[in-house]
Amino acid sequence: MDSFNEQEFEKILEVMRKAEKASENSVAVLSAPRMEAIDFCERVCKMIFAGAEDVKVTTTLHKPYRSMGNVTVKGPEITIPRKYMEWFCRAAEFADNTEIYCQINGTTKLVFTFHGLTQRIN
Repeated sequence: MDSFNEQEFEKILEVMRKAEKASENSVAVLSAPRMEAIDFCERVCKMIFAGAEDVKVTTTLHKPYRSMGNVTVKGPEITIPRKYMEWFCRAAEFADNTEIYCQINGTTKLVFTFHGLTQRIN
Protein backbone atom coordinates (compact mmCIF):
# COMPACT_ATOMS: atom_id res chain seq x y z
CA MET A 1 0.00 0.00 0.00
CA ASP A 2 1.35 3.43 -0.94
CA SER A 3 2.10 5.86 1.83
CA PHE A 4 0.44 9.25 2.01
CA ASN A 5 2.28 11.81 -0.11
CA GLU A 6 1.55 15.26 1.30
CA GLN A 7 3.14 17.11 -1.62
CA GLU A 8 0.97 15.29 -4.18
CA PHE A 9 -2.08 15.92 -2.06
CA GLU A 10 -1.29 19.67 -1.91
CA LYS A 11 -0.93 19.75 -5.72
CA ILE A 12 -4.35 18.16 -6.12
CA LEU A 13 -5.88 20.64 -3.68
CA GLU A 14 -4.33 23.58 -5.53
CA VAL A 15 -5.76 22.41 -8.86
CA MET A 16 -9.17 22.07 -7.21
CA ARG A 17 -8.91 25.57 -5.67
CA LYS A 18 -8.06 27.11 -9.03
CA ALA A 19 -10.93 25.31 -10.77
CA GLU A 20 -13.42 26.43 -8.13
CA LYS A 21 -12.18 30.03 -8.23
CA ALA A 22 -12.51 30.10 -12.02
CA SER A 23 -16.02 28.70 -11.73
CA GLU A 24 -17.06 31.28 -9.14
CA ASN A 25 -15.74 34.14 -11.29
CA SER A 26 -17.63 33.07 -14.42
CA VAL A 27 -20.92 34.62 -15.51
CA ALA A 28 -23.97 32.69 -14.33
CA VAL A 29 -27.74 32.98 -14.21
CA LEU A 30 -30.19 31.67 -11.65
CA SER A 31 -31.79 28.32 -12.37
CA ALA A 32 -35.53 28.92 -12.01
CA PRO A 33 -36.42 25.24 -11.38
CA ARG A 34 -33.79 24.89 -8.64
CA MET A 35 -34.79 28.20 -7.02
CA GLU A 36 -38.43 27.03 -7.05
CA ALA A 37 -37.35 23.74 -5.45
CA ILE A 38 -35.54 25.44 -2.56
CA ASP A 39 -38.46 27.86 -2.12
CA PHE A 40 -40.88 24.92 -2.01
CA CYS A 41 -38.74 23.17 0.60
CA GLU A 42 -38.63 26.29 2.77
CA ARG A 43 -42.41 26.78 2.58
CA VAL A 44 -43.06 23.11 3.41
CA CYS A 45 -40.72 23.23 6.42
CA LYS A 46 -42.37 26.41 7.69
CA MET A 47 -45.78 24.77 7.30
CA ILE A 48 -44.72 21.56 9.08
CA PHE A 49 -42.99 23.30 11.99
CA ALA A 50 -45.29 26.34 12.31
CA GLY A 51 -46.66 25.25 15.69
CA ALA A 52 -43.47 23.71 17.05
CA GLU A 53 -41.88 25.49 19.98
CA ASP A 54 -38.24 26.54 19.62
CA VAL A 55 -37.95 25.17 16.07
CA LYS A 56 -36.41 27.59 13.60
CA VAL A 57 -36.43 27.31 9.79
CA THR A 58 -33.77 29.27 7.87
CA THR A 59 -32.70 29.41 4.25
CA THR A 60 -29.20 30.19 3.05
CA LEU A 61 -28.56 30.97 -0.61
CA HIS A 62 -25.27 30.97 -2.51
CA LYS A 63 -23.07 29.69 0.33
CA PRO A 64 -20.51 28.20 0.56
CA TYR A 65 -20.61 28.46 -3.24
CA ARG A 66 -22.77 30.60 -5.48
CA SER A 67 -24.43 27.49 -6.95
CA MET A 68 -25.43 26.07 -3.54
CA GLY A 69 -28.04 26.73 -0.89
CA ASN A 70 -29.81 25.00 1.96
CA VAL A 71 -32.88 24.98 4.15
CA THR A 72 -32.09 24.29 7.81
CA VAL A 73 -34.46 23.29 10.58
CA LYS A 74 -33.08 23.53 14.14
CA GLY A 75 -34.70 22.77 17.43
CA PRO A 76 -34.51 20.75 20.63
CA GLU A 77 -36.90 18.18 19.16
CA ILE A 78 -37.88 17.86 15.51
CA THR A 79 -41.03 15.80 15.09
CA ILE A 80 -42.83 15.48 11.78
CA PRO A 81 -46.57 14.91 12.27
CA ARG A 82 -47.95 12.00 10.24
CA LYS A 83 -50.30 14.31 8.30
CA TYR A 84 -47.23 16.17 6.93
CA MET A 85 -45.09 13.13 6.14
CA GLU A 86 -45.89 13.20 2.41
CA TRP A 87 -45.02 16.91 2.26
CA PHE A 88 -41.74 16.24 4.08
CA CYS A 89 -40.85 13.41 1.69
CA ARG A 90 -41.52 15.62 -1.32
CA ALA A 91 -39.30 18.40 0.08
CA ALA A 92 -36.52 15.87 0.70
CA GLU A 93 -36.98 14.49 -2.81
CA PHE A 94 -36.30 17.92 -4.36
CA ALA A 95 -33.12 18.38 -2.30
CA ASP A 96 -29.81 16.95 -3.47
CA ASN A 97 -28.96 15.88 0.06
CA THR A 98 -30.93 15.61 3.31
CA GLU A 99 -29.06 15.19 6.60
CA ILE A 100 -30.07 15.03 10.25
CA TYR A 101 -27.55 15.85 12.98
CA CYS A 102 -27.77 15.51 16.73
CA GLN A 103 -25.71 18.40 18.07
CA ILE A 104 -23.74 18.42 21.30
CA ASN A 105 -25.83 21.30 22.67
CA GLY A 106 -28.87 19.00 22.72
CA THR A 107 -30.55 20.30 19.59
CA THR A 108 -31.31 18.53 16.34
CA LYS A 109 -30.43 19.97 12.95
CA LEU A 110 -32.12 18.94 9.71
CA VAL A 111 -30.49 20.24 6.52
CA PHE A 112 -31.78 20.08 2.95
CA THR A 113 -28.91 20.94 0.56
CA PHE A 114 -29.51 22.14 -2.99
CA HIS A 115 -26.93 22.27 -5.80
CA GLY A 116 -27.29 23.91 -9.20
CA LEU A 117 -28.96 27.16 -8.08
CA THR A 118 -27.00 28.90 -10.81
CA GLN A 119 -25.98 27.88 -14.30
CA ARG A 120 -22.77 29.10 -15.89
CA ILE A 121 -22.94 30.89 -19.20
CA ASN A 122 -20.15 29.75 -21.49
